[in-house]
Amino acid sequence: MRAISFILGGLLLLGINTLAEAIPFGHSNGSGGTVYALGKNIINQDDSNDFDKLYIPEARFPSFSDHEFLDSKDSHLPKIVDSRRYYDIKTKQWLYSEFYIFQASYLAGSKIEIQVSYDNGDRSWHDAYLKALQYANQFGHIPPALRKPTHSITIHNNYSGLMGGSNNIIIFEERGAEHIKLGSIEEALFHEATHNYFNDLVSKKDNPQYQLWKQAQQKDNNYISYYAKNNDYEDFAESLIAYYAVKYKKQRIGNLQNAVFKAIPNRMHYFESLNLNLTHFDIPITANQNYLISNSIESHITNLSHSSQIVDDVSTPNYSHLLWQFEVLYGGKYGGERYILNVKKHDKTSCLDIINGGFDDQKVHLKDCGNFSGQNFSLLPVGINKYNLLPLWQKNFWESSNPYFSCLSLIEDTHTTRISLEECDGSERQIFTIKPSQLK
Repeated sequence: MRAISFILGGLLLLGINTLAEAIPFGHSNGSGGTVYALGKNIINQDDSNDFDKLYIPEARFPSFSDHEFLDSKDSHLPKIVDSRRYYDIKTKQWLYSEFYIFQASYLAGSKIEIQVSYDNGDRSWHDAYLKALQYANQFGHIPPALRKPTHSITIHNNYSGLMGGSNNIIIFEERGAEHIKLGSIEEALFHEATHNYFNDLVSKKDNPQYQLWKQAQQKDNNYISYYAKNNDYEDFAESLIAYYAVKYKKQRIGNLQNAVFKAIPNRMHYFESLNLNLTHFDIPITANQNYLISNSIESHITNLSHSSQIVDDVSTPNYSHLLWQFEVLYGGKYGGERYILNVKKHDKTSCLDIINGGFDDQKVHLKDCGNFSGQNFSLLPVGINKYNLLPLWQKNFWESSNPYFSCLSLIEDTHTTRISLEECDGSERQIFTIKPSQLK
């Protein structure tokens, strides 16, 4: 899993310092990075996949089934072999060769060209189609935002490995087959897609975000894996999948999350500051629109008062005082959106806020709106119109010796139901439905 951008810009090697802690994953010879050691079950076949179809660009067959498509006669198909440039790792140069050309479409995100080696005519287009279909489908498991900078996937058999960079992923078939057999192909593709996502950042050392990354790296004084020590390209890719596993798939890695936090806490903070959307769902929240926010357990609308933090029932005849608006705070190329949530009650507009410090530390309340970190929230999509709400200020993530992510949670007490901040656990009490309302 090698980044190929260094071919153009020079291999960036990191100095090997005395590390504060033992590297948690991989082997000292540089093999076995997070894709193998952290777990092959970070992403699996049960996870979201938005792959749509594979077709020949010049002649689409949307009404054909795979079986009908494969049974079509070659003479009825347009020319599907074309010349493409690829990187040859043995000679360390860019070469041109002939490939079968297919196009993969996805329900969320851009189309991707799939190139399968022609092998001087020894490979049939049927075989090439099946090979392209296999990897195009697997790539559908990769979050669309992370997948976006990848414009093409090249499949051939001249070397054993996977490579990412320059908006392309190269899959060498022998190694790809090994990943498929081991069940780690999704994690490997995630790793390679990361190279493309952060390619510009790593290759341009004057980028302020790169400087922040280097600061985090130096503060950690450690790496998530031995493979991450190779260069910054690998460090980004190895570290991001560890961050993804902790934030999005915590239940699948168990206590291994402690090793991640111990090794790279500052890199984890860096990724969290970007507010990446590593899910398969868009966040269609817009400003100046009224929304109802409800929880699936009781179908209640959240209405936080200064004193009792109660939850009002949606069946209330006039619930205009329960309508929320979102101020959208944009995060730039590498960051997603954060939001300020405000509600108007008794002609007064208040903002959802997390108390930082004092006797009521980490409690949820309503407060006069202002430029406060406690009023910045990120939305983690977990389904259509369904979200976890995470505050920007994550005390247990940034400061605790036992770090974890906190989510807004519905808490049922003896006499009332309220909103509190609890460790994210994937339960329904932390899943809120946010839908536009026509009420004013």
